[in-house]
Amino acid sequence: MYNKAAKFGFTNDHVVQCSQELDTLLNEYQDMFLFHEVV
Repeated sequence: MYNKAAKFGFTNDHVVQCSQELDTLLNEYQDMFLFHEVV
């Protein structure tokens, strides 16, 4: 993502899409981690 942002800019559609996908994956990971902490 950083390489794309450096090449195309942070507002480029591909960079934004990559950032959103990363956010989704990080949220899923965090949810899994928190679920295991509670159980």
